[in-house]
Amino acid sequence: MGRDADRLRTGSASEVGMSGQALQRALRHVVGCVERDEFPGAVVLVARHGVVVAHQAFGWADVEDRVPMRLDTIFRLASITKPVTATCVLLLVEEGRLRLDDPVARFLPPFKGQRLKWRRDRTYDVTVRQLLTHTSGLPRGGVPWPRPIGLTLERVVGEAAQMELDFEPGTAFQYSNAGYSALGRLVEVVSGRSLEEFMRDRLFGPLGMGDTAFRLPQDRGHRVASAYQYVEGRRERFLRYDPEAAARLTYIASEGGLYSTARDTAAFFQMFLNGGRFSGKRILAPETARLMTEDHTPALSVGRGLGWILARGRGDVKSLSTSAFMHGGSSGTFGWGDPERGLLGIFLTQRWNIGWERRAAFATLVTDAVTEEGDR
Repeated sequence: MGRDADRLRTGSASEVGMSGQALQRALRHVVGCVERDEFPGAVVLVARHGVVVAHQAFGWADVEDRVPMRLDTIFRLASITKPVTATCVLLLVEEGRLRLDDPVARFLPPFKGQRLKWRRDRTYDVTVRQLLTHTSGLPRGGVPWPRPIGLTLERVVGEAAQMELDFEPGTAFQYSNAGYSALGRLVEVVSGRSLEEFMRDRLFGPLGMGDTAFRLPQDRGHRVASAYQYVEGRRERFLRYDPEAAARLTYIASEGGLYSTARDTAAFFQMFLNGGRFSGKRILAPETARLMTEDHTPALSVGRGLGWILARGRGDVKSLSTSAFMHGGSSGTFGWGDPERGLLGIFLTQRWNIGWERRAAFATLVTDAVTEEGDR
């Protein structure tokens, strides 16, 4: 790790062993997607060894109102929220307030003795680790956008605890938003604080992530990119940020409710590349950061860390090293960190259910721009 990797600073591609010409090919890929109206706009950021070599905005934050994308445009992160929630859980593990293999019911009693859909003669106690790795057997679940006013995390998790399991915990993988709702509530119960407060004080403040929140301050709502979906090839705007509705929001979606910028999101990813440090502050112990990005599902076909998707489980992102960690969101977001190359990339757009192809192509083109392997 280079001495400057503890923080993010702007520099040139050549000083960190990357080809500026090849990096331009990655950026032209994004330009082409916008020109073909595959998504309205995007903000991307690429850094190696803590040096930001590309940070650019493309297209429109809102097409109809002709609001251009800017470097500080705020996006709905959707499921990139999950590794943030997982980090909160691991902070409590570090403090000895819970263990990964504790049954969730120790802290959330309604989870005691869940049953399988197809076998009701025995019960199971799902563990914290199983929720983190999506191996609990809980159904996908999830609360749709926009979040209903009046709903609470406690209520959603109470309903999740009554769900029958789709398989015996630990034996298979099934992506579960309900599981990450439960983890958010777990943080609240164990810490005695709201998830918003815990994230703000333990993560966003120390990391300098001033534009990251579940509910944005009134003066930042205008910076949120509108969300679009494409129906039979036709673009439709279906979500605009409503500051008044956000102020009334009662459901804090630990599975996918955060808003953030490319720069803020990069700080979170860089912290893991740094082994738990960022900007002179120790956020996680080195062994905890390493634990979260290790493979916790070696017997399954997917590669899952604690909150993270691992490169082993993504055949469509072949360019990344085997130690790479990543996550994406249904809102069109994607980020990755590649420890072997000291490389991170953030790709934020606002097309719902865009699929992995365009995001994976960007990651491949960025990785191809590396000319000198390894740390400086």
